[in-house]
Amino acid sequence: PTTPTLNYLLNNEHEAATRYWLRYWVVYALIQSVGTLATMVPVFGNFVAQHPYVLHICCELKLLFFIWLFAMEKMIGSVVVQEDALMAKAMPLNLIHDYITPLLLEFEAVVAESVSEKTWTSLVHSKAQRVLEVFVMLKMISDDRKDWLLHFLGEGRTLLLPSLSLFMPSFITRFGVAYVQFIVPSAKSTRALAQAKKRSKQDKNMEIEDVVLLHLQYWIIHCLVNGFLGYFS
Repeated sequence: PTTPTLNYLLNNEHEAATRYWLRYWVVYALIQSVGTLATMVPVFGNFVAQHPYVLHICCELKLLFFIWLFAMEKMIGSVVVQEDALMAKAMPLNLIHDYITPLLLEFEAVVAESVSEKTWTSLVHSKAQRVLEVFVMLKMISDDRKDWLLHFLGEGRTLLLPSLSLFMPSFITRFGVAYVQFIVPSAKSTRALAQAKKRSKQDKNMEIEDVVLLHLQYWIIHCLVNGFLGYFS
C-alpha cells in the first residue's frame, strides 16, 4: 500500500484515489492499534495475545482482511461505484471507515478535552503568545515562526495527557505511545478528509488540499520507519 500511496501523492491530480488511500490508512491504523492494545491487556496479553500460534493466526487474518478490501474494490469496479451512490457507500473500505470513525473521533475528543481549550488558552497559549510577540518585535523570530510555534503549542493540549504516560510505568507508557502513534493521526486524517469532501461538494474544480496530502505523507513515513525498526527488532 505504501507504493501506490506514494505514487498518487506524487501525482496529486487523482483526487478520488488520494482520498481512498487516506481512508485505507485510517482503517489500517485502527486495526494495528487494536492488535497493539490487545497485547498490553494484563494476563490476556501475556498468555494469549502474544502466544506464537495466536500471533500467527492474527497475521493470517489481517492478511486476508486487507486482501478482501482490495479484492472487493477490483471486483465491483470503479465504474459501477461512480454510477451507483448506494454501491459506493457499501464498498467495504467506505463502510468500515464511516462506521468506526465516529467512535474514533469521540474517543480522541475525550482524551484531548482532558484539558479544556479555554483553560489551555488562559494558562499557556495567551502567555506564550505575548512572549513570542516580544521576540518578533525584537526581530529574534519571524511572524511565520511565531505562528508555527503557537500552532505547535496548541497541538500540545491534545497530547498533554498521553505525554504524561512517559513518566509512568512502562505498561502505561505503551498505551500512550499507541495512542499518539495510531489514534491521533487517524483522527486528524479523518477530519482532514471530511473537510476536503465538504469543500469539494461546494467546488467541483477544487484541487486536493495540502492538509490531505500532508497526512498521506505522514502515513508513508510512518510505514517506512515502522518497517525499518521492525526489521532490526
